Amino acid sequence: MPPKDFLDQFLPLPDKSPNPCDRIFKEEMFSHPDKMKEAKMVDQFVSAVSEHLPNLRLVNTSRLSEKAPTKYPYRCQPDCAVYKAVNDRSVLNSSLVEFFIEFKTTSEKDPFVNIQCAPNDENQVGTEGKSQAAIKDNPFMRTSADGRQVAGQITAYATLVLSTQYRTHTFLALVFKDFSRLIRWDRGGAVVTSPIFHNKEPHLLDFLLRYDCANDDVRGHDMTVGLPTEGEVQLARTIPEFAETNSFLRVAIQSPDRDQGTNHYIITAPYTQLDIPAGRWTRASIAYDINRKMRVFLKDSWRVFLPGVLAEGDVYAKLHQSLVPNIPHCSLSGDVGDHESKTHEFAKKYGNLSNVISPRRHHRLVLDHVGKPLKDFKSSREMVKAVYASLIAHEAAYQAGILHRDLSAGNLLIFDDGALNINGGMLIDWDHCKAVDPQNELTTARPHTRTGTWQFMAADLIENSSIRQTFVHDLESAFWVMLWVTISHLPSSWEASRRSSFLDNIMNPRVCGNSGGPGKAAMLRNPLGRLKLGFHQHLATLLESLRMVLASRYVEKAPISVDPIILDEFGTPEKKPSLDEKLMAKLNNHKFILELFESALGKDGWPEDDAAEQLEILVSNDIQIIRHSSSKRSRDAAEENCSEPAVKRTTL
Repeated sequence: MPPKDFLDQFLPLPDKSPNPCDRIFKEEMFSHPDKMKEAKMVDQFVSAVSEHLPNLRLVNTSRLSEKAPTKYPYRCQPDCAVYKAVNDRSVLNSSLVEFFIEFKTTSEKDPFVNIQCAPNDENQVGTEGKSQAAIKDNPFMRTSADGRQVAGQITAYATLVLSTQYRTHTFLALVFKDFSRLIRWDRGGAVVTSPIFHNKEPHLLDFLLRYDCANDDVRGHDMTVGLPTEGEVQLARTIPEFAETNSFLRVAIQSPDRDQGTNHYIITAPYTQLDIPAGRWTRASIAYDINRKMRVFLKDSWRVFLPGVLAEGDVYAKLHQSLVPNIPHCSLSGDVGDHESKTHEFAKKYGNLSNVISPRRHHRLVLDHVGKPLKDFKSSREMVKAVYASLIAHEAAYQAGILHRDLSAGNLLIFDDGALNINGGMLIDWDHCKAVDPQNELTTARPHTRTGTWQFMAADLIENSSIRQTFVHDLESAFWVMLWVTISHLPSSWEASRRSSFLDNIMNPRVCGNSGGPGKAAMLRNPLGRLKLGFHQHLATLLESLRMVLASRYVEKAPISVDPIILDEFGTPEKKPSLDEKLMAKLNNHKFILELFESALGKDGWPEDDAAEQLEILVSNDIQIIRHSSSKRSRDAAEENCSEPAVKRTTL
């Protein structure tokens, strides 16, 4: 995007502001950059611009450690942090940063190709020696090792700001010896300027001057989030989760009926998450409802904003209207002001990429019931009952025209209160759902993506991203959820190495292209007999019965294998193909799957004291080797591969 267009669009000059900057940097500012360390470039830059920025403070953070709470597995040290002038401490604290400036000594580290920014001109993108496949995949990014490394670096820095703060967007400046680029990140993606030759053009200093006089809203701060009073903090500490918390925020949500005013909630301050800036960015928090003086669950996310795609709050309203059981009560929901991503608008204008960038809108909702994670079960029967209750909700929602599409270990919760029509468990997180006609699932307004949590997706969705997602895929996801919880939280005949290998290779397959491979389907075709669960015989029989039924969908890949212990559930077949056909017929609706759960739960002899325990999960040998590598990028990749398994992923 041309720098002048970028500035006028994203940092418009306020009324009574000075005329746009016409100053440029001195050509000798970065003298001998090839021999100069980045930290020295920072010092020269800060010295040159600070006197022009009365409302900002620039700090060389290239050697400082992060002070904000973080879950990053590696250290981030941006070269320069820009703060409000009132923050007078020379520290690196992403939760207070306005934006980062990163410096590079050579232009070979520029992660972007040089783009001629003529709107709607498909022939104006510079290729710079890229292969045709690389150009088609992403025409704007360099594929060199240096370019890819810097792209990952500045993406991590943008994530630092967007995850430790509530922001609609943030900026980043990338400075080389002779030119610089400005980047604006939001939940849709990033808009990048063409090179600014700051020794000849004023746009870099103009950006800093405009930012200096811009208000917080224009800078990207979420004006509905602020600091609570001391009295509000004391009230919030009455709920158990907040007893030891020291950092709080107050969130305002406007009631749909504006005459009822604004509702306020106390939550804990966010922390850095290992993610990318763009996407749904769901942040779920236990919250204290100031108005009603009660503990609630607050969900903040950036939903896909397309015609026909329901906001999650509207989905809950439809589910409640249809009397769907085993879901929490949604007491308040709505979009947040005019918070919308903008990247898609300029991708269409300057890059012809609008077909792969979805617009997003900021959405919040409040649930009055807070469930217990499935992995924290007090007994294996409690866990199975929660999955069963969630499938009851899933079936009722499906009959009401809503398909969930993301059954995962984080979305099936333990909760029991018959008076609230919640019996053992509840199904949450309906933001990936689609509207369907149960008689014809072809009706959908969704983008062409497979949706859900990678570890729990059905085997054919993992292998082929173009398959249309149906209710049967969700039923299979429930099986994978139970299997994951069982393997990782109940003792079995599998030692740590076997357990870890299964969770890593089968349930978290590596992606090649758009495919996770056939491993899950192959596993479904073979009995779980080698997994001995000791005195959990009812659970073992249920898992094997579910596996057999679901495996019938993959009959073309291999003949079905039958565990003798559950043949009585189906009868002895004359030949295996007829068994496949018989089992396939069981998947025309939810009925048979639910009956398997009911049969298992109705049996006597379930253990009563087999509470969940986190079993040891080993890191694979190849990742251990990478972790001990001298390459920081390799170590970072290793940490990503060892992350908590229940990570959401929506794959194109």
